[in-house]
Amino acid sequence: MADLQHTNPSASSGTAGPDASVSGTAATQTASAGGPQAGQPQGNGQSQGSAQDAGQAQPVAAPLPWYAHAPLWLSILLLIGVLAALGWLIYGKWSAEQAALWQKEEALAALKAQNDAHEAYLKELQLLLQKDPCDIAPGLAAITPPGDLGLPVLPGDEAQPGPATPRSGEPLQIPPQQDTEGSTQPGQAAPNAQAAPAQPVPGASAQKKGSKPLQAKEPASIAELLEQSTVLILAAQKDGVSMGTGFFLSPTTIMTNAHVVGTASQAVFINKFVGTVRSATVLLRTQAQGLDFAILQTREAIPVQPLKLQETLVNRMEKVSAWGFPSAVTADDPKFRGLLMGNADAAPEVVYTEGSVNVVLDRQPPLIVHSATVSQGNSGGPLVNEAGEVVGINTMIKLDDRSYRQSSLSIPSTVMAAFLKANKVPFTTAQAKASAKAGGGGQ
Repeated sequence: MADLQHTNPSASSGTAGPDASVSGTAATQTASAGGPQAGQPQGNGQSQGSAQDAGQAQPVAAPLPWYAHAPLWLSILLLIGVLAALGWLIYGKWSAEQAALWQKEEALAALKAQNDAHEAYLKELQLLLQKDPCDIAPGLAAITPPGDLGLPVLPGDEAQPGPATPRSGEPLQIPPQQDTEGSTQPGQAAPNAQAAPAQPVPGASAQKKGSKPLQAKEPASIAELLEQSTVLILAAQKDGVSMGTGFFLSPTTIMTNAHVVGTASQAVFINKFVGTVRSATVLLRTQAQGLDFAILQTREAIPVQPLKLQETLVNRMEKVSAWGFPSAVTADDPKFRGLLMGNADAAPEVVYTEGSVNVVLDRQPPLIVHSATVSQGNSGGPLVNEAGEVVGINTMIKLDDRSYRQSSLSIPSTVMAAFLKANKVPFTTAQAKASAKAGGGGQ
């Protein structure tokens, strides 16, 4: 035991041995690598001090926080501006669309109100057409049309003396209404044909000095015959001017409806053949027992070929034509407007429509229902057959409320002939060549 312990101290003395040599070398290498080299302790200390002095003279700046960067805020402001502009554009577009929508709704409401007004006006006119012809004119005065419409009938109500007088030199003047005490009452004989003539119509060229007399002209066709013998009639009423149609029974007598002349004692007439406004006196009128007739006497003989009355009742399906001055057409004739403005020589065109007899109602008096189109202004005009013979006088129209189908109604020529004979008014029948003598009626 003592020898072993002695050996160990000598081995660990570090004087020799491979382990001790290696350990010392490692220590030397370690000191050379990491610490100051032997023999230079002061130099290493000076270097470290110089490095510390340099760090204190030039300190490193700390990084800025994120919210301190100006480009960031510029980007944010730019994004906000873009979003605001986009929002403004969207709002402007929405506002424009809303404004357009409101305008459309207002326009639609206005159109609906206008349509309702038109429908109400149409219903009033339909109800008025079902009344007696004499009640139509007063009824029209009580109806107020919508603001964008005018009365489609009785355009003579528009006749107001205007400043423009193209040819006659003064506005057309219709003889004022006079006391009808001296006119013939219904059912009485017509007065002597030499009764006092009507007063002249101011502005009518027939009254002008040096006017040329009318020259007879033989009609070349049935159409020309009807154009010569069918006249426009205007008569002054208390509430305006009535308008209708008439036709010559003889060179000095014209037949029309009583409701055309109303209560007037005088009227004026014109067509292209007559050439200018001429006056006539109301000799006879009646609206009793379903009749609606008036006879006018001209103040001078008109060289026309009178229309002939057929003294037999017209047949169903027979072709007929209506002649006259319907306001639906005549109101658009510039010559008619010129006439109302004072041009006494402006004669509107006579209008022709054709159809056929639908039925002759067996009543007292009989009534012809036909399909030739007539309207206000046709009243008193002739309904003729294909030979140009008068088979009826157009008196009224009726309109079916449900189907809107119009029926044209005429009083037959047989009833007209009986009335003329009873009142001793000369006329020509379809069989006779000459006019019937006064007192003899048609033969």
